[in-house]
Amino acid sequence: MTLATITKTSFTSGEIDPALYGRLDLRAYGEGAARLRNVVVQTTGGVRRRAGTGVVRELPGVLRLLPFDEGEADIVLALGDRTLTVLVDGVPVQAPIASPWAAAQVGDLDWTRIGDRLLLCHGEVEPQILGCDMVGQWALWRAQFATGEADGVVRSLQPFARYAAEDVAIQAVHPDFAAEAPIPAFRDGQAVFVELVTSAPFFTAAHYGVRLRLKGREVVLTNLRTTSSGQVNGIARVVQDLVDGKTTRRWEEQAFSAARGWPVAVTQHQERLVLGGSRDLPDQIWFSKVGDPFNFDTGTGLDDEAVVFRLRGDRFHRIRHLLSDRRLQVFTTTGEWVVSGSPLGPTNVSVEPQTQVGSPEGRQVRPLSVDGATLFVGRSGRDLREFLFTDTEQAFQASDIALLSRHLMVDPVEMAFDSPRRVLTIVRGDGHLVTVTLDRNSNVAGWSLQEVKGAVLSIAMRGRRRYLLVRRFGKTFLEAWDEAEAQDHVRTLTATVPTKGWTGFDYLEGQRLRAVFADGTTEDGVVEGGTLRLTRAATSLHVGLPFAHEVVPLPPVFGSGQGGQNGLYRPVRIVFRLLNSRKLRADTGEGLREMALPGGGQPFTGDVGTRAIGWRRGLEQPPWRVSQDDALPFELLSVSLELKVNA
Repeated sequence: MTLATITKTSFTSGEIDPALYGRLDLRAYGEGAARLRNVVVQTTGGVRRRAGTGVVRELPGVLRLLPFDEGEADIVLALGDRTLTVLVDGVPVQAPIASPWAAAQVGDLDWTRIGDRLLLCHGEVEPQILGCDMVGQWALWRAQFATGEADGVVRSLQPFARYAAEDVAIQAVHPDFAAEAPIPAFRDGQAVFVELVTSAPFFTAAHYGVRLRLKGREVVLTNLRTTSSGQVNGIARVVQDLVDGKTTRRWEEQAFSAARGWPVAVTQHQERLVLGGSRDLPDQIWFSKVGDPFNFDTGTGLDDEAVVFRLRGDRFHRIRHLLSDRRLQVFTTTGEWVVSGSPLGPTNVSVEPQTQVGSPEGRQVRPLSVDGATLFVGRSGRDLREFLFTDTEQAFQASDIALLSRHLMVDPVEMAFDSPRRVLTIVRGDGHLVTVTLDRNSNVAGWSLQEVKGAVLSIAMRGRRRYLLVRRFGKTFLEAWDEAEAQDHVRTLTATVPTKGWTGFDYLEGQRLRAVFADGTTEDGVVEGGTLRLTRAATSLHVGLPFAHEVVPLPPVFGSGQGGQNGLYRPVRIVFRLLNSRKLRADTGEGLREMALPGGGQPFTGDVGTRAIGWRRGLEQPPWRVSQDDALPFELLSVSLELKVNA
């Protein structure tokens, strides 16, 4: 037999996909783990028990959270089925606001901040602006494009587009004017209406209120008329004097409407508002005039005027996201593009395809800018890509940083990055959270799974505060991740006199709760009849749902002369190096048992050694396992394993 010592100094590769258990040659194998539950990988190499959550308030019917950056206050928007609630520091500032978004639409919203207001977009709903009205009340109203005056007539400065086929012509007909004659907007002080006749069927009921341009002059559709032959013609009010009433193919309609859809993606870039994609123009991008976010008039093509173009390529591109960085990044269902120009203008714009990964449809999982790279979810929903310009290729690349932990990347619905803690949090469709500790300079991408009793619906970052929307036992709660808590769904209870029975837990019937008293001692109890009964009376305590963290290593790897990946070995002694930990419960061959820590219950930093027993081989049994649900701090830095190998 051969005596060997293997020291695991890092968990920075996180939980490794079982599909890679055969890749002993990977550096990640030595720096990863077989299982990381309810711990967060540290950039320094260790793993720490995750923070618990505290209940902020119940939010019935809410489905999604959106952050709203506004000064020092924590402003978060809570969206439900056609409702929106503004929360300041977790407290609703007024009654819910009626919103136009149905429950199935709130997950596909995109937004951008314009001054002290928020512009929200959805492909099937007219864009809305959220802000405070004249009396200081939060309100939603329809976004309005700018207007301008030409020849004494106010015209719209919204974008226009040609939707009809190129060979479809239109004629403005008025019985009092010959086809060759101009048609005025007003006659005898009255508005003039014309009948719009197209050479092919075109108008639908969704065109009511839509503006059209005929040879550059605007009309507004006010009604429809069906002729005896079944042709549907439009009745329109003339806004600008028409050049004539001749048949023409020089015509277009407003780009966004109920008939054509609304912007899917929105951002701001180089002082321009940028709108991307719609139902009927999914691959088109519109840039506003510089410094004038709702002016999309292309004018005469001056440098500061609006810009519009389509993404041309050999594949069909449906825009899903826009992200402003040094260049504008465009994410479509089939690939990624960059738009360059310094400054960007009508005659100085470069549009180039970069990679062909694509983004998923069905929900807006917004890309995030992290340390100069852009993180986005790939079209498959199983990859997390890092979109980054590389000097070696002189082009953007999109490497998959979920490659080593793909088993955790399942049905992502939302992402948020906690910059101070260097942690990316991904909300999954099953309600669990995946955390990825990221540090590109140190090559750290440590994945772990955070299991939740209930289902996390949404996450919102505001400064250093992390808000979660959690569905638990039939109720929906706004909860905040709190480093001071080591349990979930923590509530602080008080009573005027010492009591043992605490009510108000009807929705937690049958659940085991843990009470933490003022002196730090704990007691578990099961809710019965909506009441938590304890053996000790108190006037105040914290009550929460306990959760267990777990750390399981991969099997050790020996040299090929000692059995390789399937060699027989027996752990002799295991030394755990801890940081500021108050309890350690580990299985070293005899089941889980508590290890005595020096310090008399105070946070301990140092080594804890213990004997180990039992022969092991390969994946049959891990050399050790840590698991505990105590509401106490725990951080594991490294593990030294002394073992005997059957050479």
